[in-house]
Amino acid sequence: MKRRFGFVSNSSSSSFTISLEDISASQLQKILDPDYESQGYVKDSYFPYTWYTSVDKDSNIVKGDTGMDNFSMHDYFNHLGVDKEVVTWE
Repeated sequence: MKRRFGFVSNSSSSSFTISLEDISASQLQKILDPDYESQGYVKDSYFPYTWYTSVDKDSNIVKGDTGMDNFSMHDYFNHLGVDKEVVTWE
């Protein structure tokens, strides 16, 4: 039997930026305060969502990042009607 010791993770980090000119005020609000439950996720103290979003007014963008991609922002943007061509993923 093979044993593995140490930290093992299937998670990955991810980040995005979107120009404020490419989204509506309603989409921006929902990106800044995601409705996780609409996508079938139940938030609890054990499984906190890890997307951190903010507006960079100097660059006129909304940006987000995560160290553990547990919630699909790709799917959520599709749900909000955000055009995938305006999202820059890193």
